[in-house]
Amino acid sequence: MQSGDCWANIVMPEPEVIAAYAAAVADRLDFDPSLSQRVRQEVEDHLCECVAAGASNGLETVQRATARFGDPQTLAAEFATIWLAEQTKKLSATAVLIVLALLVMMKARLAWYGFAQWSVADEVRTVGSVVSLVDVCAFWLAVTFVVAGWAYLFASGAATSCAAQCRRFRHVNYLTLVSLLAVIVSVTCDAALTALRLVGREFSAQTLIPIMSVVAETVLIAVFVLKIGSLATRMPRTTSLVEPDALRRGAP
Repeated sequence: MQSGDCWANIVMPEPEVIAAYAAAVADRLDFDPSLSQRVRQEVEDHLCECVAAGASNGLETVQRATARFGDPQTLAAEFATIWLAEQTKKLSATAVLIVLALLVMMKARLAWYGFAQWSVADEVRTVGSVVSLVDVCAFWLAVTFVVAGWAYLFASGAATSCAAQCRRFRHVNYLTLVSLLAVIVSVTCDAALTALRLVGREFSAQTLIPIMSVVAETVLIAVFVLKIGSLATRMPRTTSLVEPDALRRGAP
């Protein structure tokens, strides 16, 4: 049903028609309260401007304006796609910054070990070598997926529909999620290597330096997890708006 069919038959004063149409759009965006409130206000303001500028009956002007806006579901899907694009870009940028920060902290910690002449004890050297190899592989795997997600986000051609854009952003977020898993493995290995280097050493102010470095990495991981978790919990709602048929079919 088109907007003209839906809204033209509503018999109520134009302020109520405006409020009803704006609510129909905003209620579909309640997965983000701030977005929902902003969209409601924008739609109401625009429709009120149309009424103020119209030369004919106010109700007829509102009905023509809502017809131009289109079906509330379609309009909400457009806003949801814009929101998902913004959130995906922010998440990708956060992933790049976190990976760079982890790289800096890892290099700084290794430099400190060299300066302090801290090496892994002979009895755990073999274990340390294996953990170090896993650490390096996991970290560069994370870098690979972050770069791949960033490149896919900005290098792919313009999508022809909201559904196509939604799928692209979802794939970018999947790549970012894989990078998070790899980073978690890397930081876990960092913690294990730090523990191995502290074997046989007495606790002192010097030992706090690598320990605090690993704690800082853990905090960054927590931020990464919260960012992805926040988007992941709301993404199904955007998908249900933009791709309702594909969601029912279980399409990726």
